[in-house]
Amino acid sequence: MAIDTSKTMKIRLSPWKLLALLAVSLVFTVGCGVEVFQDLNGAAAGIYQEVFDFGGVLFFGFGFVATVIMAIRWRGPVVTLSPDGIRDIRMSPELINWRDVNDITTLRGDDPEMQAATGSLPVSTAAADRQIRRTRFMMLAVAPGIKERIFAGHRMGEWALKLDQKHGVEGIAINPEQLSVGYDKLFAAARAYWQAAGGGQSGPT
Repeated sequence: MAIDTSKTMKIRLSPWKLLALLAVSLVFTVGCGVEVFQDLNGAAAGIYQEVFDFGGVLFFGFGFVATVIMAIRWRGPVVTLSPDGIRDIRMSPELINWRDVNDITTLRGDDPEMQAATGSLPVSTAAADRQIRRTRFMMLAVAPGIKERIFAGHRMGEWALKLDQKHGVEGIAINPEQLSVGYDKLFAAARAYWQAAGGGQSGPT
């Protein structure tokens, strides 16, 4: 399907993906909570299992709350592609101009640099790690200083910037997991807009 790069493409969060994420987070939170209750009431469990159970409650409980906030806060378009650039308001309301994008590539969740970044999170579980490994992130290679400017003054963006700098993750990552379009369509659309704006004409694609 041809993409009309003269118009603006607005991508919302998928309600079905959000519902699925809420259901999974709730089930795992309750499951880990039951295990914690049993641990506190004398059930035989090693220290590793207790830490794992507490970590599961924190991780999946946070995921549940974060998803509810996400659904309430971002009811309109989340990712916008236009002839001028791309915007992902989950990280920053600032527009990333296509002229500042040097390339658009894929970073897989099982790549070493992404594993290093996610492995440093305060709480992690095997289920979360499997999900991250299956995820493909769209990476925008941007001109020096652009990433810092785009994320400056925005809580989620600055948090992601610090994590990326610590583990050497370059570029701006856009996560398609909760979006109403799949990764392949998002990637194809972004490259179409970028190339229509003159991107990639003097470099590799």
